[in-house]
Amino acid sequence: MYGWLYQPGTDVSSCLFCGRSLYRGMRDMNSLSISTGQMALDSQEPDIQGRLNFISLGKAECDKVHALKNVIDRELPKALDKFYAKVSDTPETARFFSSSEHMRHAKSAQINHWTSITNTTFDQDYVRKVQAIGNVHARIGLAPRWYIGGYSILLDHLVQAAVREMFPKRSLFSAQGAMSADDFAAALGGLCKAVLLDMELALSVYQHESGKAREAARIEAEVREENQGQLIDNLRSGLEALAQGDLGFRFTSEFTPEFEGLRQNFNTAADALSKAMQQVAEAVVALETGAGEITYAADDLAERTERQAASLGETARAVADTTRGVEQTAKITMEAKSGAAEAQAKAQDSGVVMREAIDVMHRIETSSGQMSAIVSMIDEISFQTNLLALNAGVEAARAGDAGRGFAVVATEIRRLAQRSTTSANEIRDLILASGTHVADGVKLVAQTSEQLGTIVGQIETIAGSVTQIATSAQEQARSLSDINMAISSLDQTTQQNSAMVEQSTAATHNLKQETGKLADIVRHFKIGSSQQLR
Repeated sequence: MYGWLYQPGTDVSSCLFCGRSLYRGMRDMNSLSISTGQMALDSQEPDIQGRLNFISLGKAECDKVHALKNVIDRELPKALDKFYAKVSDTPETARFFSSSEHMRHAKSAQINHWTSITNTTFDQDYVRKVQAIGNVHARIGLAPRWYIGGYSILLDHLVQAAVREMFPKRSLFSAQGAMSADDFAAALGGLCKAVLLDMELALSVYQHESGKAREAARIEAEVREENQGQLIDNLRSGLEALAQGDLGFRFTSEFTPEFEGLRQNFNTAADALSKAMQQVAEAVVALETGAGEITYAADDLAERTERQAASLGETARAVADTTRGVEQTAKITMEAKSGAAEAQAKAQDSGVVMREAIDVMHRIETSSGQMSAIVSMIDEISFQTNLLALNAGVEAARAGDAGRGFAVVATEIRRLAQRSTTSANEIRDLILASGTHVADGVKLVAQTSEQLGTIVGQIETIAGSVTQIATSAQEQARSLSDINMAISSLDQTTQQNSAMVEQSTAATHNLKQETGKLADIVRHFKIGSSQQLR
């Protein structure tokens, strides 16, 4: 059976499962080392005559096959319909066809090819076409099972049709001119031989090309393995150089074309790595310098922060002491304010008492005047009594003994009058002295009252000043309390900052150490043949 596919636009037979024309298929065989002008195996034409002799397909057998030509030409389209219906229902074979039109052209090409089989035209042109089919089948990877299966479908239909045609339901030899059983058997045998020859030629090429493909694949695998071995050795050398820190290593000799891109990529990556490491080295130097400066600054900041924290602590304690002192002063001032207010009230009360005392003094002075008048009256009474007593004594003397008792009484009365006069004089002197003293007392009390008024005014002024001082002291105490709280908070914050600065200082020292380690690591690399990173 010939190829199953047809390439539209060509007039030649085509491969059943690839859709390419035979001559295009022959051109494609260049990739398999088969010339377009020479389709023989290993550059030699196959021995077609030897094959014909071996299967006993000579002229006589071919003539008998010609007797089946009409049946084959009539039934072949039906057989191909069966075949392509089976192909369409089978996913493994349906993928070789793009459309029903594609399949129709393949069917037409098959009918043309079978013309050569029924005509038994087994020449070199026929052989080249069949070999082209085998080459194409080998290239597209068509499994022999589908090729042989297709032949079996066609041959089954054609044999059954030939049997029904030559042996209808009547005696085998009843019809005149009917083919004898031997001739029919020879014709069917010749047809089968021709079909199998067609299939054998294509499969031989398939097998040969498959062997050549396997050999080419083996050689290619060996070459690839050798190239891969060389590549691995080269890469090992490059990676060992990189592992030793030599970033200046480059592959100068070209690799095989397959791996040349890998060499260029390696060199490009090495260039990029060398540049990157150079930049890293420069960055490490800058980082090392910066880390040293940061460490120095951190140490200085830690020392100053510690001093500041100590000073701030002392300030906080001093402010706290001052706050307590001001609060105590405010308390004392408030007590002084209370005392001043009380003294003011007492002074005011004393002024009232002084005024009352002055009034009393004036009343005493008035009473003294009245008492002086009374004493003068008593003195006058005493004087009159004394005169009366004298007169009585005179009259008693005149009376003699009868008036002797009356004379004694008169004497006693005179004595009492004299004593009254003496007492009145003494009282008058006392009243006069008392008046003088009262006048002096009134004068002094007036002066005291005046001075006391001045003192009250001064006490009021002092009380106002003390009140202002107390108010200011309270405000200062509140302000100092707020300042104390702020300084305490600032002291706490400073202590926390001091702790953070200590941590930062430790971190900067660690950073400096790690930067030094990183610098040592970077110095291990070389960016050129003798240039070492600093």
